Amino acid sequence: MSYPTVLYLNDGTGSFTDSDQQLNVTKWARIETADLNNDDYLDAFIPNFQLPNEVWLNDGTGNFEDTGLRLGGIAGTPSCAIGDLDGDGDLDVFVANFEGGSNEI
Repeated sequence: MSYPTVLYLNDGTGSFTDSDQQLNVTKWARIETADLNNDDYLDAFIPNFQLPNEVWLNDGTGNFEDTGLRLGGIAGTPSCAIGDLDGDGDLDVFVANFEGGSNEI
């Protein structure tokens, strides 16, 4: 089944409120957050199962914008890891695929 991703924001007291944002439909996605564009705000990388992997950027107020960037082929993508894999100072994404795809960086 596929479901839209809904974002809940913490108000600082441990209570979460629906932000009324809906990201695209996801399927068995495990979302990772990191500052992907070096603006000091956490962005979202969404690896999807049999759907394109997506990048969403945070505008600094908790609103996420779809970059339209779709990475990798459509395969079984259960998860990813984000880090500076090549030591150049920017973040890279390692996508682990199963079921019809190879691992990708």
